Amino acid sequence: MPMYITPENRAFRTLKKISNFASHMTGSMPNYASEFPDGDVGHVFGVYENLPGTQNNYILLADFGLVYILDGLQFRVDYTSIFGISYLPSPRTGLPPRQISLNCDNRVNVVLSVHGRSGKMLDIHSFMRYLLRVCEDATGRMPQCFLEP
Repeated sequence: MPMYITPENRAFRTLKKISNFASHMTGSMPNYASEFPDGDVGHVFGVYENLPGTQNNYILLADFGLVYILDGLQFRVDYTSIFGISYLPSPRTGLPPRQISLNCDNRVNVVLSVHGRSGKMLDIHSFMRYLLRVCEDATGRMPQCFLEP
């Protein structure tokens, strides 16, 4: 029987080197994220801040899904509802992608912005890897993905 890896452990393995990621495991979780009420997505264990130090553009990672906060609006997505993941090309030619599109079972597409970088590596690639793995863990199937930007 394969070993189940929790989304929190998966996040720690794939996102721990990203400077814009904070979690309970690293002891760097901001108050606003750790005080987010547990709800239908489960316990919040990590946060990816697009603009570190601000509270208007971030992604909360939880046991059963994620919550994307953009200018006060909340977009909740369960890992089990994601059937497709793709990079969205940058609107400016020659620039790398900074957005991930999540295609969900309820015919809703959620676009996540992932702007940071750690050295030469863009955070979006690690975040995409996290999403692919955690969705596969949750459903037993790999979501359809388009990895070429």
